Amino acid sequence: MNFHVARIFILALCLILAGCDSTRFLYNRADWLLGYQANRYLDLDASQKSYVKLELNHLFDWHRRTQLICYADLIDRFEDRARTTLTSGDITWLEGELMGHYGNLISSAIEPAAYVLNGLNDKQIFHLEKTLTKDRSNLVRSDW
Repeated sequence: MNFHVARIFILALCLILAGCDSTRFLYNRADWLLGYQANRYLDLDASQKSYVKLELNHLFDWHRRTQLICYADLIDRFEDRARTTLTSGDITWLEGELMGHYGNLISSAIEPAAYVLNGLNDKQIFHLEKTLTKDRSNLVRSDW
């Protein structure tokens, strides 16, 4: 399992173990956070912000209707496996399941994301490059 996936798994597990209240709190604000981050990276104009907000609402409506039940099922299946000694095969299985769910999410978000990215002007592209460079520099300097 690569290091990045392991971190995501550990973070997800910590959120689950922290309890439903904190998970629900974060999940119910994820659309706002994603919109904020999109604007932070892309410096969106009013029309783009409106579109992003609308598409995030659609994405989260779809996610609530179709994906949360899948996650509950995954947790149940993982709990069944965890009742005995966990093996590296169990972790590999979980990684594959998580990557499948990630793929579903990305597939649902790719078209609206492509639409926004295709509509960026030169100033917004420069802003994106500058923000990514700054974030990368901060990441290199951090221990995380």
